[in-house]
Amino acid sequence: MDALVPVVAAFGVAIAFLQWWAARHKLNIDLFEKRYQVYVDLQKFAAAARDTKRAELSEFGDILTRAKFLFGDDVLGQLNVMHNSICGIKSSGFPNAGREIFDIFLGMDPLFKRYMKLTYKLPNAIWEFPRARPRTMQWRFKI
Repeated sequence: MDALVPVVAAFGVAIAFLQWWAARHKLNIDLFEKRYQVYVDLQKFAAAARDTKRAELSEFGDILTRAKFLFGDDVLGQLNVMHNSICGIKSSGFPNAGREIFDIFLGMDPLFKRYMKLTYKLPNAIWEFPRARPRTMQWRFKI
């Protein structure tokens, strides 16, 4: 009976490791989905601002609030520049504000690519789990 205790303990450690591994990858996928949704909402907002100049600051405020928790200072800095253009979109003194908003969005594409990656180890089969090699999935967006 005493010989069975280390086997059960090793089995418990293996299960705990697999649960940690799965939770880590689920977190990675969930972050990607939330970041992608912010990207899509920002794309729709920028297109509406360029085409119809119907850009409301309240809509952008929601996008900016979600982005603060998902992106770094590089993306947030560009979103603040975009915010300044949005404030002037209804003014007659800034006739090209809608186009500027869309151009800022297009310029942010390399910044978004940094965050739109899923990099993790993925085994081909269960017996390859300890020797899993990293595989990179890069999501590319074209407008």
